[in-house]
Amino acid sequence: MAPDKTNAAPNLLKMNFDLVTIRVGETGHTVDFPVYRELLSSVSPYFRSVFEGGFKEADDRVISLVDVTEQTFRIFLQWAHAQAYRSGSGALIPDISVLPASVGTESGQAAQATDISALPNIPKAQRESLDQAFDQPHYQSQPRSNDTRAKMYYHDKTWQENYRMMLESYLNVFVFADQYTVHQLRDDILTAMVGQAHTWEWFPDLDEDLLTSAYDRLPNSAQFIRFLVLSTTYCWVADTDCVARTELLRQWNPDFAFEEEYASCFDEDLRSCAMHEHLVLDKDQCRERMKNKTHVFAELIDACAKDSVSMVQEQKKD
Repeated sequence: MAPDKTNAAPNLLKMNFDLVTIRVGETGHTVDFPVYRELLSSVSPYFRSVFEGGFKEADDRVISLVDVTEQTFRIFLQWAHAQAYRSGSGALIPDISVLPASVGTESGQAAQATDISALPNIPKAQRESLDQAFDQPHYQSQPRSNDTRAKMYYHDKTWQENYRMMLESYLNVFVFADQYTVHQLRDDILTAMVGQAHTWEWFPDLDEDLLTSAYDRLPNSAQFIRFLVLSTTYCWVADTDCVARTELLRQWNPDFAFEEEYASCFDEDLRSCAMHEHLVLDKDQCRERMKNKTHVFAELIDACAKDSVSMVQEQKKD
């Protein structure tokens, strides 16, 4: 199927500035967002149909999304506006310290975008041919040793709690994109998650609650679930043996266990295009986007990290 070209970012010099209102949240706790209609239509066939079709909402210019939180919609809006930015390549993936840890962080250290031409022990011709896309392991260097990261973050319960909630934030945005047909956002979330995982050198530990939530809110074929499958297959270091791990997965979710066992038979690429639907951009266009629009993915990571910290704080208040 040919990619859907309707996702093109609106041209501010030519676009229509008609406003519509998106009301998010449950009754009594709603928030109204005035949004450019053309911006919504450019990224979502659902919103285009609602506001440009023969529905009541097209006349009222108001639609209610009771199942969407304020913060999830804010993340979507930031992503939608970012489509029009003409930022170049090299946007930094937010540092691992963007998620708070109980032991604090070092001073004076920051991640750097990798200079591919300076990579050691790689012939010059091979260096020049390396894919510098956002989802590559060599896209960005790490300022800390693995031992330091493990001590300060990976083994820290506060950091783990924030990281777990960050995955929930990603899931919330993905569910929104799935419900309201924001095709490119689904692909972009996966690119952000893969790029973050490679740079932080930390793929998600399998979590029963997250897995249950994903299966409850998404179709089994959703590519977010595919990301969890591949992460588990290639990156989950279990304390149990293979048989015990498989049995645990079967107890949690038989469908997931089957997909994980099947995936383990193949050496699949852990680049995000292995999970993309490519309904808007084909694979070549997608790879170019990951080189030339890196700010889109970096901003998604930063937004979901901040959302996760807020959610953890709200839970502690309760």
